[in-house]
Amino acid sequence: NRIYISGKLNTVLVFDTEGNYIRQFKFQNPEQRFAQLESIGNNKLFMPSQKRGANGPLLWTITDTLGNVISSKKNTTPPFETLMGARSGTFKFKDKILYWVDYNDTIFTISPDFSYQPSFIIPQGEHRKPKKDLPITLDLPVKLLEYYSPHFFIETNQYLISRYNYKGKFAYVFIDKNTLQTSIAYFEWKKDVKEGISNNFDGGLMFSPEVYFAENEDEYLAGIIQPYLLKAHVASDEFLNSTPKFPEKKKELEKLANSLSEN
Repeated sequence: NRIYISGKLNTVLVFDTEGNYIRQFKFQNPEQRFAQLESIGNNKLFMPSQKRGANGPLLWTITDTLGNVISSKKNTTPPFETLMGARSGTFKFKDKILYWVDYNDTIFTISPDFSYQPSFIIPQGEHRKPKKDLPITLDLPVKLLEYYSPHFFIETNQYLISRYNYKGKFAYVFIDKNTLQTSIAYFEWKKDVKEGISNNFDGGLMFSPEVYFAENEDEYLAGIIQPYLLKAHVASDEFLNSTPKFPEKKKELEKLANSLSEN
């Protein structure tokens, strides 16, 4: 019943589930920097690194809840000069944590006993961002969209799922882990609304999966839809004129939207 967060440099803050401050701890090594926190095993914290240009000695560190280092993984990617920050992330599958960082080519799986192994490989090539400093220009954001850049990964029993950009487009890809067949859904990234996978089940808003979880034998992908957007959607001509696969689900969605507060 404790919540651990990165509150300030080299420091982890600890709260209870009511939001009351309990304590904090610092790392023995002031060079230890981490991108986020995850729990692993029994009362252990997994802290992946995310340093610009792979300029760090460690890829991740595992500590106890007092900050004592239990295990770590050496970073074997040679450092390079860049002004751009790295993308990285963790995702959980069963009792394991998977970690990736975009300048590396390996997605690692870390077990509760702190052992690790490579699970997926992202091929190198001209589609990857170059490991060198790119000049800062007004059109740099557009140029960067031409390179392959992952945003997140999700693993399920059947699929590896990712959101990414490449050649100026954004997409979700579902990769079947057994057959390696892929299904891709392209989407636009607008200023206020992040579109996603088309919803032809009930005519609702596009689905943008953010997290995976399993209960019993069932698996789920979950995303977030703001109530005011859902209420506006069910009142639109697009929704009213839609013919989804399950018309009864369309009625249920409209009923749900009308029962919600915009907030």
